[in-house]
Amino acid sequence: MKTRNSKTRILQKSRGAITVFQMAPLCLIVLGSLCGAKLGSRFDPVSAGIGAVIGGFFGWLVCWRLPVVWICKWLDRKRNLSGKTVEELRTMLYGPNRRSPRVVLLELGTRGEKMEKHLPLILNMLVSPLMERRLNGWLTLLSVFPKSAKLISDYRVDDSVEKCQEKVQKLLVVSA
Repeated sequence: MKTRNSKTRILQKSRGAITVFQMAPLCLIVLGSLCGAKLGSRFDPVSAGIGAVIGGFFGWLVCWRLPVVWICKWLDRKRNLSGKTVEELRTMLYGPNRRSPRVVLLELGTRGEKMEKHLPLILNMLVSPLMERRLNGWLTLLSVFPKSAKLISDYRVDDSVEKCQEKVQKLLVVSA
């Protein structure tokens, strides 16, 4: 069974989104432009354009002069996994203080790690007695192993553990 572990495809899925922490500075720039345009429109249309540019500049300046960007980076520090080593990421994936396996696996994939060896962990999550863990496993299977998820598309996290085991068995038979 071939799964997706190409660095560029995983990056397209995981890194293409804009986070709240990236939106805050952008919002300040847009807000500055809008305020500048509103103030400049009191005089004439050209002044509104000039006011928008000056307001956008001041919005950008506020982002970098006030600690907005640094606050956003500080708040994002726990979510950012780029500074972790591969061993630390594996520990996060299999250790007792388990983080979201989807995020950790995508980060491992960007570093060239083979995803197939982590499939048993995800399959164990799919048959867990805890519904939250099954949901986490299902979301991870969908994003990291989409072809495998299609094979058991009738899987439901709110089914009984026995039904979940039945459906995961289908996947084990196909992958063997």
